[in-house]
Amino acid sequence: MDPSSFNPASLHLEELTWPEVGAALEAGWTRIVIPVGAVEQHGHHLPLAVDALRGREMGRRVAERRGSALVAPVIQVGCSDHHMGFPGTLTIRRQTLQAIVEDYVTSLAAHGFSDILLMPSHGGNFLPLREGLPEFRAALKRGAGCDGGETAIHAYSDLDGFLELWKGAVEAQGGDPSGVGGHAGLAESSEMLAIRPDLVRRAEARPGVPGPSSPELIQKVLTEGFRSVTDVGVLGDPAQMSAPFGEACLEAVSDAIAEYWQAQVQERVSSS
Repeated sequence: MDPSSFNPASLHLEELTWPEVGAALEAGWTRIVIPVGAVEQHGHHLPLAVDALRGREMGRRVAERRGSALVAPVIQVGCSDHHMGFPGTLTIRRQTLQAIVEDYVTSLAAHGFSDILLMPSHGGNFLPLREGLPEFRAALKRGAGCDGGETAIHAYSDLDGFLELWKGAVEAQGGDPSGVGGHAGLAESSEMLAIRPDLVRRAEARPGVPGPSSPELIQKVLTEGFRSVTDVGVLGDPAQMSAPFGEACLEAVSDAIAEYWQAQVQERVSSS
């Protein structure tokens, strides 16, 4: 069967029945994206689930762009120890996250998924996923019931590029890119207005650290915690938030991640 002629009931793996997943694999739908999110503070105006919700939405958009691809259940909780100064944040150790990812990819490979993308939607997950790639690939080769040589796994890990995509999308829509910040600022707030406006407490929005986030600021946040730079938990200013800005950010990021995935596959084919 031509994979393009197959139409699954949903792109989200957990919404399908096992026969539907089997039919998808039989039809050549062997690509899958794993969103890796977080449950952590996002200022006074956004819920703790921002990164998990954004991850699920971006996963769907990336899968649509890649074609013949499904979306695995979001890994809900990530490495958020730098947010623990704010009530409600949950965090897991880097080793725990990497163990969860390893179990995800070996399970999926055992069923026949042969092209896997790890897609972080939380800044604290980028480095653990990149550093864990060698072990994830080794686990696939060790895994019973799957052929690691036939399974490709990639991780989108360009955090700086991710922030630049947000800024470019906001600026292209006539917004001020300095408000993007990098956490609960203009971009994330706008994305939530596009995804789940019912969860945005717009009247409670407060500005945080002004201007674009520098590498030095991000490093301070990661090593000393968010409370070391802001009492409101925000980098940037969400004042201009809008659903159109959010849609533009989601589209720009999803385009870039899908293109990255395709390029990684082409590079692997060229080098084999």
